[in-house]
Amino acid sequence: MVIMMIQDLLTRFAALENIRRPFEDIWQDIDHYVLAKPIKDKTKRVLFDNTAHVALQQFVSVLDSMLTPQGIHWHGLQYTSQEICSEYRDDIGLEQAVCRLFSLRYAPSSNFTAQQHQVYQSLGAYGTAALFVDHDAQGGLRYRHVPIHELYLGQNHTGTIDTIFRSFTLSGDVICQQWNVLQELDKKQSYQIVHAIIPDQEQGRGFVSVYFMPQQHYVLDTQRYRTMPYSIWRYQTLPGQVYGTSPAMMVLADIKMLNEMEKTQLKALHQQVTPPLMVPDDGMVRHITLTPGAINYGGLDMHGKSMIVPISTTGDLGLSEAKIEQKRQQIKEVFLVPYFQMLAQAPGMTAVEVLQRAHEKSTLLAPTLSRLQSQSLATMILRELDLMMCAGQLDYVADLEDLCDITYQSPANHMQQAAKAEGMLRLFDSIAPILAHHPDYIEMIDIPMVIKQLAKGYGVPASIFK
Repeated sequence: MVIMMIQDLLTRFAALENIRRPFEDIWQDIDHYVLAKPIKDKTKRVLFDNTAHVALQQFVSVLDSMLTPQGIHWHGLQYTSQEICSEYRDDIGLEQAVCRLFSLRYAPSSNFTAQQHQVYQSLGAYGTAALFVDHDAQGGLRYRHVPIHELYLGQNHTGTIDTIFRSFTLSGDVICQQWNVLQELDKKQSYQIVHAIIPDQEQGRGFVSVYFMPQQHYVLDTQRYRTMPYSIWRYQTLPGQVYGTSPAMMVLADIKMLNEMEKTQLKALHQQVTPPLMVPDDGMVRHITLTPGAINYGGLDMHGKSMIVPISTTGDLGLSEAKIEQKRQQIKEVFLVPYFQMLAQAPGMTAVEVLQRAHEKSTLLAPTLSRLQSQSLATMILRELDLMMCAGQLDYVADLEDLCDITYQSPANHMQQAAKAEGMLRLFDSIAPILAHHPDYIEMIDIPMVIKQLAKGYGVPASIFK
């Protein structure tokens, strides 16, 4: 039985390796051009411009502030129907459950903030990221970002990632400490470990987890998960594509060209600052010294004319700099940098103008951010709630996925609400002349409701209202 399991897992692993192989060369280029990882050949240098590297850090800050900002509850829970709300009203308060979840998520031991930062960085660089969510020994939650180079993904007929293999290495000493290994292992030698997550075909739901050593054909551990332990993030996907497309992949050609242009620009600038020199070939000019205050004997002929003449280059550095700046702006746009500079570029705007800018940004970013919320954050939240129920940290045991819906309250969602607030402000601007002659018409409008909707559009918490 174990041999059949190993053979099946190895066959699946080989198939997933073939699916991932076309992306590996692209990821290697991104390592050098975007993440600024060093090349093994120290004599070779490819990075001459850090625009993509800086833009990636800004991209990470953008997603962090728009999707998972620390300090606020960026999601909540609500019952799927009024009947369920009435049935469970006395058994659980969803607000208390959310507060408990945020307390566990942002506990110092969970390391969520640092690991989520790496998720956003991987998303911007490679287009794909994975976050492993599990419980720790103290009953809390722990998070671990899985590097893309360890990750092998497979999807089902609906395009959902349901098969995950993670390949990594551990020393024999660590393996013996973590698992009850019957085979004799060299404690100093490193061994390949594969963690496989596959759908549970026998139960019809849930997932089977298997840790095994492929070279030794040895199973270390098997267990079952009720929910997917990995939250998979994909920035954009093409039809039939398993791995995502990142902003860095979209402009990788421009990033490479920008570095070549900057390299050429540096050479041209170097030639202008320290140009090559022309000297006579009769040996009258001695060794040339270019240090300040140096005296070069033989540099003048008998008529006082210089015997050392610099070679003039005719390149237009201004035109080259303009093309370089154009490429930089194209790269920044793909990394979403300009969209979050709108408010800073126009200070002193009115409330209507602020809402208009927020509406513009929400229109541009809503498809991407909404997809990340529904496909990635939802998987993570359901996994967290399942772990809390297993640990007895919720007051009831039930299928939250069937009972509750996840509501998102992040700045990204508040920006989408700004369109309603903008419409209400425009309404009052339009009817102001009418109300001046017919003030009693104001009774047609529910003013308290208008105030609440405006507060929602501005992102003001509802708790301030009585």
